Amino acid sequence: TIGEVTRLLAHYQNVHFHPGLFPESVPAELHGARFSLVHLDMDLAESTRAGLEFFHPRMVRGGIIVGDDYNDAAVRDTFAEFFRGLPETLIELPWGQVIVVKQG
Repeated sequence: TIGEVTRLLAHYQNVHFHPGLFPESVPAELHGARFSLVHLDMDLAESTRAGLEFFHPRMVRGGIIVGDDYNDAAVRDTFAEFFRGLPETLIELPWGQVIVVKQG
């Protein structure tokens, strides 16, 4: 639950929680933010695409996107379609995740 995760991470600085449906749960102040690490655990292809569309353009060069559920064919296809024609390489991990390092 959000309470358990909040307690677990309470001693870390700059950890913020925005529960709700994405992307509607993103507060306005984050629209101009830059990110160095994003972990997408959206479970569904449509949500994953929304996450990639929001975060990828806001990633710093060398920033990392970690995607869960990469063993799901629809999520895998979403990553492939999104990054088609972009300079990033999809790095598949054997436990069902993918890593993308932002280029340029």
